[in-house]
Amino acid sequence: MTDEEIKDNVRKQITKYRKLSGLKQEELGKLLGLKKTTISSWEVGKSMPDVCTLYKLSQIFNVSISTLYNAQLEINEDKIVRAVEALDRIEKYGRILKALDDEK
Repeated sequence: MTDEEIKDNVRKQITKYRKLSGLKQEELGKLLGLKKTTISSWEVGKSMPDVCTLYKLSQIFNVSISTLYNAQLEINEDKIVRAVEALDRIEKYGRILKALDDEK
C-alpha cells in the first residue's frame, strides 16, 4: 500500500466514523482540543493526524487504530475451508495409523 493510499484510507475512515458517531467537525475538534479546520484538513486529505491523535480518535470512535488505517487482512475464505478440511484429514489419518499401530 502506498503512502497516498494509506492517507486516503485514514481520511475516509475519520470522516466515516465521525459521521457514524453523530459528531460535527467542530465537536470532534473540541473533544481533541483542536480546531474544526484541523479536522477538515484531515478529511480532505491535506494533512494527517499524528500517532497520539490517532490513538485518541480510536478511543472516541471505539475502534482500533488499524481500523482507522483500514488495515484489514484479505482472507480467502475458500483457502481457509480447504485448510480446515486438510487438517481434518490429517487428524483422521493419525487416528487410523494409531489404531493400526495398536493392533501390532
